[in-house]
Amino acid sequence: MELQKKLIKHIDCTKEFGPDEYFSFGDVKVVSTECGTYREAGNVPLSRFGYRFQIENLDKPHMAVVRYPDDKTRFMIINDGTCYDMSTGIQTGGPWPVSSEMKEIHNVFWARWKDCSIVFTNWSYDQPAAAESIDIYELEELPPLETSTPDLPYKTRSIGIQYEDPCGTQASEGALTFEQWLEHITTYMKHSGQKSLCYPLCWYHGPFFPSKTQPADSFGMVIAPDRKQYNLWTTEPADWPGVLLEKFDNEGLEFHGVLTLLRLGTLMEKMNVDVEAIKSGAETYNNMLWNDKVQSGTGDWTIVYNARNYENFLNVQDPVHVSTEMEYLYYETPAHKMGHCGPMFNPLHPTVQQTALSFIRETVEKYAKHKSFKGVNLSMWSSAFVWFGSLKTGYDDYTIKLFQRETGIEIPVNADDPNRFSKRYEYLTSEHKSEWIKWRTEKIRELMRQIRDVIVSVRDDLELCLDLWCEMTVPFVYGADEPKHQIFARDSSLQMFKEGGIDPALYCDETNIRLKYQMEGGGRDRCMTRFEDCKTESLHMFRDHDYLDSETLDAFGKLNNVGTLIFNAWHESWGENKWFRADGDDKQAEKLAFIYGQKAEYCRMNSIYPEDGFWWDSQLRICPAFTDERYFLEHYAHALAEFDSLCITRGGLFLDKAHGEKLRQFAKVFNKLPEKKFETVGAQTDPVAVRTLLLDGRQYVYMINREYYPVEVEIDFNARPEAIEDLDSGQKLNAQEKLIISLTGFELKAFIIEPEIKLEKFTASAPPEIVEDLKSRADQAIAAIDKINSVGKNVVGMDIMRSEIPQAVASGRLAWLRRALDSYVIDKCLEL
Repeated sequence: MELQKKLIKHIDCTKEFGPDEYFSFGDVKVVSTECGTYREAGNVPLSRFGYRFQIENLDKPHMAVVRYPDDKTRFMIINDGTCYDMSTGIQTGGPWPVSSEMKEIHNVFWARWKDCSIVFTNWSYDQPAAAESIDIYELEELPPLETSTPDLPYKTRSIGIQYEDPCGTQASEGALTFEQWLEHITTYMKHSGQKSLCYPLCWYHGPFFPSKTQPADSFGMVIAPDRKQYNLWTTEPADWPGVLLEKFDNEGLEFHGVLTLLRLGTLMEKMNVDVEAIKSGAETYNNMLWNDKVQSGTGDWTIVYNARNYENFLNVQDPVHVSTEMEYLYYETPAHKMGHCGPMFNPLHPTVQQTALSFIRETVEKYAKHKSFKGVNLSMWSSAFVWFGSLKTGYDDYTIKLFQRETGIEIPVNADDPNRFSKRYEYLTSEHKSEWIKWRTEKIRELMRQIRDVIVSVRDDLELCLDLWCEMTVPFVYGADEPKHQIFARDSSLQMFKEGGIDPALYCDETNIRLKYQMEGGGRDRCMTRFEDCKTESLHMFRDHDYLDSETLDAFGKLNNVGTLIFNAWHESWGENKWFRADGDDKQAEKLAFIYGQKAEYCRMNSIYPEDGFWWDSQLRICPAFTDERYFLEHYAHALAEFDSLCITRGGLFLDKAHGEKLRQFAKVFNKLPEKKFETVGAQTDPVAVRTLLLDGRQYVYMINREYYPVEVEIDFNARPEAIEDLDSGQKLNAQEKLIISLTGFELKAFIIEPEIKLEKFTASAPPEIVEDLKSRADQAIAAIDKINSVGKNVVGMDIMRSEIPQAVASGRLAWLRRALDSYVIDKCLEL
């Protein structure tokens, strides 16, 4: 698909410009290497440089084509310095082999001002931002992804967008209003082939829409044409989901409402967190903990984000810092005093269940009339009250009586002992841990069935999706950045989910319930690289589990209705964050102070940083960091090859618009696959997975390359097919008893053949130089392990790697091998 574009500015980053067009901070210089000549920031965090350019037409989308060197480890943020309109980021090196070539990203943006800037910022020590050139284009339009086949006679899979945080809508996509944001995101969804949107209807404190059952509020921000930043909030939100769904109805898109159930107002209003009264027998529907405390706050960062708190924020020094001494709504205990992150409310208590079911019913009944509304997603974090979150919660009198009655297991602890909660924990986790976990997972499944039944009673095709998060849960349950938090040292994510109350195996045959496994796609493992003494332990925790946690991957691969969420975790440098009252005669604020179309209260906001030559003092430095474009589809290919994932969503705080070509490449085939689990051909899906499905008298075959390099696939049939049809193009391939297909990096291809034809076997051949390089690295890793062993040192998991790496080499499991050789275990052995 060739975009119609007009070049409006070329910037050669190796040239010098005056202060009206260029600024820099830190040891920025032009360097020449084998890769080429380019401008490079200094080797310390937040060293940066940027350029200023003009555009004429704010109504048109634009594109910034950035050429940068892929020649060493880099971790850079690219944005306009003030808002999220053109924010993206790049990681090179590390676990992603460098090409020693100049690479490009094509970053689409809608501008909110004609006087624009683009800024390149370091995030880390010794991983400098760099650019060779920038071309700014005005685009005529963003045409939708063309499809070469008519409507298909079956329900298809979907690739889509998922937001965790809804605050940035009017600080991104050039949008000053919700209507503009909706128009732009719809345009980009259709352009990139992303046909579904998962977006919060209920955020950290309750509904973002007008509700009859719960106190509602909305929060967001808008960045004005003069770059002033305003925070917006209201306790009377507009019915914006109805507006969105009507547009999606007309555009043929799908919407899933995300419910992040950490709090609901009616539960907060009536909760009993008087721990001494509870110890004396008073009833509570709050969770009692392993340490005889009551969960009187979620224990995370979310406490601040309720519109009813914001007026107080104008009187404190650092409003978004959770340890700020101020009185929070409902007297909730802040994180630094709570000491434990977990669900405030007991998911088994009748009051909690009835409240949740009533709210979910209201939500679904309100929006199920729209054909684009497809169901609700529950954010399963450690602090979500629709499960236990971890083994440290659930020791209240109600739950324990229920457990004893239903299992017949007696707990030898006096019912009036003030320390009975901790004693129950000690006894159950030491004497009956497996029974305790099993019972809890079955009780949570009962609750999920009730939620599903409420949803389908409104419309029988709606779906309940459980988004099982690692990124939000692992640090709060296990901690981070230490050897004990690494692959093989801590529990598998599967065990973490079970201890929280979700056993995926219990959902294999449940209708209208989908489980989605969250993977990390925004560079969260590298957050700690902002510190000079960054440890190896800070660089691996999520990625290793995404690719090497076989117990978890196997469990999700067995599910009949499985999806994947790739989280674009963002990196934040807030500076000195300030909220302050707008001037009394601020007419601009009155004009812009609408959130989702509803008139809002407002204040000014800014992040203050040391002067560094940037043209404007209104600044934000928040962004995810993506891999080099060659590796952007890595998680997508992994999800399909590993799980046979029926849906894949990706996102975070704002819309990623820098990888449209890669998304279209994948979506044009993925979106045409039947939404049913396929049968795996052969015993191995590494480096290529091949699967088949018989459906309505036709046989569908897909193959997916897990790796960044090309792989040649040779398939043997039991007989010569009469016809082989390409699912994407509809073209006929030469029918032979042997099919040879070349797959480029992370490429997905699919075909249709007669149902009688059997795929006997297949082989996948990688480039010899790739295989030899991996074998050489495997030898080095084994030698390092043996040397560590010989001197009596130990890295947890090195015995596993010592066994599995040679097996992977022998069997040709090249994708697993590459991830294993880049794992914490091997990096630590080499380091030692």
